[in-house]
Amino acid sequence: MRLANMARRPLVGLSHFMAGRANLGIHRPRSAVECFERALEHEPPTPALGLRMARQLRELGYPSLAGRCLDQIQSAFESDASYWDAVFQAARDRLDAVALMTAAERLHRMEPGNPLHAGNYAAALLINRAKPAEALRLTLPLVQRFPRSTGIAINHAMALAQMRRGDEAAALLETIDSTHLDRDEVTAFQLARYEVFLTLGDRKGAEATAAAM
Repeated sequence: MRLANMARRPLVGLSHFMAGRANLGIHRPRSAVECFERALEHEPPTPALGLRMARQLRELGYPSLAGRCLDQIQSAFESDASYWDAVFQAARDRLDAVALMTAAERLHRMEPGNPLHAGNYAAALLINRAKPAEALRLTLPLVQRFPRSTGIAINHAMALAQMRRGDEAAALLETIDSTHLDRDEVTAFQLARYEVFLTLGDRKGAEATAAAM
């Protein structure tokens, strides 16, 4: 009997997780969250299953719970890019800037030649206002390699502004047609303009940009 209880113990969290999925299926989101919370009181049966659970939690719209699940299994995936990508996605969804930067840096260090990881790491640095020189170093070759990428150009302008090179940043932003940006690009563009105005000491421009955001 004692051995049977020990064998069942790792499955307790999984059973609560499955109950949460079932509650979502019958449109009981509050009960589903309660089940997911109980699931996270136990370690996943295996790290691989924990990673699957975390991904599903994020896809279901619970990035904070996904992040907690990922924290439980980190020691098993320290050098696994797929794990850190899951951490990055969950952090982005829950607007956790610190976790975003940690995951983006891990991915970039693992695959330094990957332009997506380089761009994401640069963006995370800019969001956190950390290491602007590193962000500039990362975005410069990306701008040269992908000259038509609006997102990369905006990030490069932001890096220039944070390095107190406001005139160069302003000139780069002038080349961007803001009427053809998607919602995320509009937000990034306005943030970059705000940064440029602050760098140039244009308080009225910064206030007007902030009011428009």
